[in-house]
Amino acid sequence: MGRMGGGSGGGPCMNQQGGTPTTATAIDEAKAKVAQSPAGTIAVQGEIELLKIALELERQTSGFYRQLVDTLTLAERGLFARFLEIEQGHLLLVQAEIDALAGHGTWFDVMEFRLEAG
Repeated sequence: MGRMGGGSGGGPCMNQQGGTPTTATAIDEAKAKVAQSPAGTIAVQGEIELLKIALELERQTSGFYRQLVDTLTLAERGLFARFLEIEQGHLLLVQAEIDALAGHGTWFDVMEFRLEAG
């Protein structure tokens, strides 16, 4: 691992006084790290693409259970209605992972930070 604050990776950047990292320094180090290792950003894009496939499969599965629940009598719906609820939870989880990896600034549809903030 590199020296703290040296920009060579390993740990957080420290300000010149050796205290906690400054935002500007941390951002500069992150930019440098991405520039040195584009493979990491490619890997993230690969993960996002896989998660998009998973999201589509979850949508299809939810659609299947929704149709099934709609065709069953009220007495027969309980178990499959629960499966539908579970699939809806999966949709939220996969979308949250996509949002986190893509850096949209949201987690489960809650804004973590404002992208416009400077």
